[in-house]
Amino acid sequence: MRKKKQMKKRMVFISGILAVFAVCISVSVSRSQFLWFGRKTAEEERAEELMEKSPSRRGMEIDQMVSEDPESAAKIIEKLLEEEEETRQKALLINELGRTGREEAAEVIKPYLKSEDEQVRLSAAAALAGLGKPKTAEVLGEVALDENARRSRRSMAIRSLEKIKTRESIEILEAVLGDEDSSLRFQAVMSLGRIGTDESLSAMEAARGDSREDIRNMVERFLEGKND
Repeated sequence: MRKKKQMKKRMVFISGILAVFAVCISVSVSRSQFLWFGRKTAEEERAEELMEKSPSRRGMEIDQMVSEDPESAAKIIEKLLEEEEETRQKALLINELGRTGREEAAEVIKPYLKSEDEQVRLSAAAALAGLGKPKTAEVLGEVALDENARRSRRSMAIRSLEKIKTRESIEILEAVLGDEDSSLRFQAVMSLGRIGTDESLSAMEAARGDSREDIRNMVERFLEGKND
């Protein structure tokens, strides 16, 4: 009887030790998991560093990152876009994200096509055009044909349209050939020439009678190349 009581006490004692050990292990694992999940990634830390810098300095460093390591740069830019509130800086970040050339970046950029800010919408459309997404021609066309828009933005839209190379983009560029701004007409001719399809070169013929001699000469050069 006495031996049974002693055995029972030992079992209780051992069970208690095991229970305490189990609790310690559980706490240790939970703490490790907390520390692990709370740890910031290298991209998050780099994004925080960049947010502390001036816009000009940040822009220079991002430009360098995109050139050296596009994949890592894209992840950092995505983090910056989540934090950035100023529209001009947001537009610049979208441009840089497009420059990375990563297919996955398109999904991050697409929502900005619906931005209330024209510059952000244009940057998103231009970036997607550079990534080979043709469904941005409508947004680019709105800017390219808007006589009240800034020339720099219209010029950016025209340059982006040549990357899409669809019938819609060619029609928009053809419409620009009738614009009052001769510098934009010249750019539209160049874009149509760079597209280089029979359709784009045929559209260019509308500028054969342009008032500017250099535009007429450029048209003839492209059309002569077509016939060679």
